[in-house]
Amino acid sequence: MENKNQEYVDKIDFSYIRNIIDKNPGKKVFCFGAGTAAEILMNSINIEISIEKFLDNNSLLHGSKIKGIEIVDSKILLGEEKGKYIVLILSRHVYAISSQLNGYGLQPEQDYYDIYKKFLPYFMIKKHISLMHEFQNFIKRIPSCELKNRPIYHNSRIGVVYVSSMYANYTSYCLAKVLLLRYYGYNVSLIIDTLPTFESYYLFEGFERVIREQIDKLVNIIQDKCNDIEIFYIEQEGKQELDFDDIEAVRENKRATLVWDDSVKEYGFLTGEEKRENIAEEILVNTLMYIKAFFNKHRFETINVLGGKGNHLGNYVYYGKKLGIRVSSYDVVSPQELIYSTDGVAAHSEDITKLINRNYFNIQEKKELLLLAKDNFIKRINKTVNDKGYNFQTAGYKNEIKPYDIVIPLNIFWDAAALYRDRIFYNYINWLSETLEFIIENTDASVLIREHPAQNVFIYENYINLKEEISIITEYKDRIFYAVASEKLNIYQYIEQCKLVLPFTSTVGIEAVIMEKNVITHTDVYYNDIDIVYKAHDKNEYFNKIIYYLEHTGLSKNINVDNAYLAFFYQMNNFLECEYCIYNTSWMKMSLSELSKIRGVDWIIAAVGSGIPVIYLVIKDKYFKIK
Repeated sequence: MENKNQEYVDKIDFSYIRNIIDKNPGKKVFCFGAGTAAEILMNSINIEISIEKFLDNNSLLHGSKIKGIEIVDSKILLGEEKGKYIVLILSRHVYAISSQLNGYGLQPEQDYYDIYKKFLPYFMIKKHISLMHEFQNFIKRIPSCELKNRPIYHNSRIGVVYVSSMYANYTSYCLAKVLLLRYYGYNVSLIIDTLPTFESYYLFEGFERVIREQIDKLVNIIQDKCNDIEIFYIEQEGKQELDFDDIEAVRENKRATLVWDDSVKEYGFLTGEEKRENIAEEILVNTLMYIKAFFNKHRFETINVLGGKGNHLGNYVYYGKKLGIRVSSYDVVSPQELIYSTDGVAAHSEDITKLINRNYFNIQEKKELLLLAKDNFIKRINKTVNDKGYNFQTAGYKNEIKPYDIVIPLNIFWDAAALYRDRIFYNYINWLSETLEFIIENTDASVLIREHPAQNVFIYENYINLKEEISIITEYKDRIFYAVASEKLNIYQYIEQCKLVLPFTSTVGIEAVIMEKNVITHTDVYYNDIDIVYKAHDKNEYFNKIIYYLEHTGLSKNINVDNAYLAFFYQMNNFLECEYCIYNTSWMKMSLSELSKIRGVDWIIAAVGSGIPVIYLVIKDKYFKIK
C-alpha cells in the first residue's frame, strides 16, 4: 500500500475548475486555503490560471509562499472591488469559509466557488489507504496460534457483510468484527460486496476497483492468520432473477436511498437529472440479483450489516428477512457512540419492543427502572438543547401558551428512524398533507406542527420546506401553526394542553402517552406493539380515530403507561460508548486479545452472535452493576 504523492490525482475533476475560470474572464483569482489541495492545484492543473494570492486564516502561514505566490490574510478581500475577482475555496472548512465570505458581502457560485469538493476523492482515497495500512499491521500482529484451530463454541453460521465504502474507519471496523467473532468462538464468514455502487456517481468512476485492490490484500493476510474463516465475494456467485416482491422491495429501497441522498449537501447522486431514478433502480436490481443467488446457495442463521437502510445494505436486510435470517445491524450515533440491533435496522429501535414484551428485566428491576424513567422524564421536559444529553428543545418549560387541539411532532424526513417506516401513506409529505386536509374539512380542531428542533443544530444537511410542499399549511394559518426548528417553544407544554398527538416515528409519541395523551400511529414505529398507542391499519381507521379521540380525550383504559416509561428509558439508553467504533482508530494499536477486553466489545459480539440486546447489557451494567 505505497503512499505516493501524485497517486490518484487523476480522480480530481480539474475540468470543473477550468469551467469556473472560463466563466470569469479577466477577473483576479484568489484561492482560500493554503494546504495540500493548494499544492496539488499548483502542481497538477494544466490551465491558464494566474492566482493573485493564497488566503488563509492561519496567521503563521502569512508571508510564506506556494510556488512563488504569497499566502496572506483573507481580510485583503475587503480592499478589493466586488465583481472584479473570484475566490476558489481550497479548504475542508468550506462552511466556515463560506460564512466568512458571505459576511464580506460575496455570493456563492458568483463571487466564490467551492472547488475543494472536487479534491475529496483524492483525500478520501489517501486516507482510506493509510487506514488500511494501519489495519494491515493490526492483523499482522495477531499471533499465528491465536486464531488458527481455535475451538468453535457456537455452531450457527454468521455472515458479516462488507460493502465497498470509504466511510470513516468502516472497513477496518467490519473486518475486525469478523476476527473478534472468531476469537469468541463463533462460526463466522466474511461476505464481501464490491458490486457497482452509488459511490461511482457520488465520488469517482471506478470507486469499487480501488476498494477491491485494498480489500484483496487484507483478505490474504486474514486467511493466513485464520484459514477457517470463510471469505466470499458475492459477485462471484452469479445472479438470480427477481420476483414481484423483490422488485417492489427494490423500489422501496430506492425511495429510501434517494430520500437520504437529498439530505446531503456536499455531493449528490445525479441531482436533478431525469435518469437518476432509473440508474438507482438498475444498481439496486443488479445488487439484489447477486444477493438472492448467494443466499439461496449459502445458508446463514445470522448476518450483520451497517445501517440497513437504503443502498446495497437495504437489500441485505430485505432478503435476509425474506429467508428468515436474523439480520443484526449497527449504526453511528456520534463519533464515540454506536447503536446495535439484534434483528432489523438499528435505528428503528425494535430491540426496545423485544425488551418489554419478552420481560428481560425482572419485577424488581422494572420497579427501579420505572423510578429512574420518571426522574429522567421530568428532567427532559424541563431541559433545552443547551443541556447536553437530554433533548433539542429550543426553550424551557413555561406556563402561558396558546393551546392547540392536535400536536404533530415531525421527524427529520431523512433520518434513519423514519426511513422504511411508511405503511398507510405513501410517504412523509403525503401523510401530513392528507391528514391536515382531513382535519380542516372534518373537524374544528387547531393544529401545532413542530419541525424537529435538531434541524436547528444539524445545519449541514438539506431539509424539506413543508410550507412550500403543502399549501394548506399557509392557507389555514388561523388553525394551523407551523413551528420551524428554530422557533423558541417547548413541545411538552403544548402536549400537556392538547387533546391528541399524531407522530410519525418520533419518541415524542411515547412521551405524549406518559403525559396521558392519546396517540395514533400510522407507521411501523417500534412502539406500536407495547400497548401504549392506537395503531391504525388503514387511512379510514386513522381518520376515524382522529375524530374519536378529539371527542374522547381521556387516556384509553388499555394503555400501559408503565410500558411507555420503560420504552422512553430504554430509548434514552439506546447507545453504546465504546472505543471500538467506526470513527476511532486507536483500537488498531491494540492486540486482538486487548481489543476483545475493552468495555462494550463483548456486548457487541453478544448482540451479533447470540441476539442479546445491547440496550439490555448497557442498562444492566450501568444501573445494576451486573456484567
